[in-house]
Amino acid sequence: MAESPAAHLQCFQAMDVSEENKLALLRNDPAAFPEAIDEAKSLLSEIERLCPDEAQQFGLKKDIIGSVPFKLLHEPASQSGNNATGVGMHFESYITLSYCWRCADWTPTEGLGDVAPGWPISCRMLRSLLQQRRGFNEGIWVDERCINQSDESEKSHAISAMDLIYKRARLVVVAIEDVSFSEAEALVIQRFVADAEADADGDERPSLGDEVLFQILVKLASARWFQRAWCSHEFQLSKDLVFLLATENDILELPIAVLQNLGTIAFKTARPAEARNELMRATSFICQLIWRSTERPKGDRSYRTIKMDFSTIDRLKCNVETDKISISLNIAGLQVYYMGRRQSRDQCRWLLAIITLCTGDATVFGGDRGFLRRRTSILDGLD
Repeated sequence: MAESPAAHLQCFQAMDVSEENKLALLRNDPAAFPEAIDEAKSLLSEIERLCPDEAQQFGLKKDIIGSVPFKLLHEPASQSGNNATGVGMHFESYITLSYCWRCADWTPTEGLGDVAPGWPISCRMLRSLLQQRRGFNEGIWVDERCINQSDESEKSHAISAMDLIYKRARLVVVAIEDVSFSEAEALVIQRFVADAEADADGDERPSLGDEVLFQILVKLASARWFQRAWCSHEFQLSKDLVFLLATENDILELPIAVLQNLGTIAFKTARPAEARNELMRATSFICQLIWRSTERPKGDRSYRTIKMDFSTIDRLKCNVETDKISISLNIAGLQVYYMGRRQSRDQCRWLLAIITLCTGDATVFGGDRGFLRRRTSILDGLD
């Protein structure tokens, strides 16, 4: 697993996962979650009562999960040295890649080079990604390779199940390719990681200089990854993450637990004045880190509302604005999916406002950040 990917990276193929194996990996049994399904049915019923036309654009997630295609990347047995044939492959687990798609107005930092053949990330990042696997029976899920990008129906179904894919992954590997750290910064990060791992109880934090740590976090938060709605979706739904950071000569691994510690320190010790603007740009990410580390009972939303989930996604960027509806539904844990046409940003806000209201959250009507602040016809069509 540690060898350079150059010799066999093109041999990784997207393999169909059997239905039995898929259900085992995604652990999806709608009958086991009657309360969530009943809640989803009630939500759809309420949307139908208030806005019949809009209700036609949503459905129960449990009705389409079985038809969601699920493929995993894997190398042939002959390339891995394993004696298994690869036919009828049974996957014990999988990891997922979280990254930014390359485009004309965004390029990776100098030194990472072109994408690896057949992959959406550079060879250096790919090498570190492959090293995260636990063994032969662990697959890799990458959206660009595991979803047929030319099949709109397959893409729609995959988007509806994206929450399951990231929730059930053993590990989400985040490739940060547009920010590079100097060797001096890399040494600070490595010392912080080492000290944090040595101090498992967290009673004492590394004494490396709060201002230095703050600047490193702000630099990291400037990456495009932290501005994208789908990346926030992957971050919030994963159960474990590791960030891959580019340096001048290497790739650093930064576990999410260590990054949370770093975020907490930066949040508490940020200086005003010149650091204030930088903090404002990084605040959203820092708050997500702190929220993620907050101890709370499963399903407890006492500190967070559905409107807050929707508002967080609304402020981020997305190539397809309508995807924000699916992302918001997934993050909020609502077992419904969107199957309507593409909409404008204001139309997406309108639909999310309807959903929020139908869950019983009336705060959607007020506040400077309310979805309806630009919609004067809120009562149109309501009984």
